[in-house]
Amino acid sequence: MSSSGPGGLWSLLSFPSVECSPVDRTRMSATNGLRIKLRDMMNDFQALRNRIVTKHKSLKRRYYNATGKVATDEEIDKLVSVNWRGKKQLRRFKGV
Repeated sequence: MSSSGPGGLWSLLSFPSVECSPVDRTRMSATNGLRIKLRDMMNDFQALRNRIVTKHKSLKRRYYNATGKVATDEEIDKLVSVNWRGKKQLRRFKGV
């Protein structure tokens, strides 16, 4: 298989030629389906990661507003690990 010519290797992968066997077409179809599924899963993971980062920043800001000091990563992790429930938890830190 040569990758020269217009489109190169990608055109061969995207548009199967007449010379492909049914097994090759099935394999390419399955591979393309898995590629799409992987891309969707990676996009979902990235969206989840962005949500976590946003919530982490928000929690850090709210902690600062409640206590007047900058929270360390350990303090943020502790708040998250003890099932943090919003403002109620931060009110307890005002006395600290």
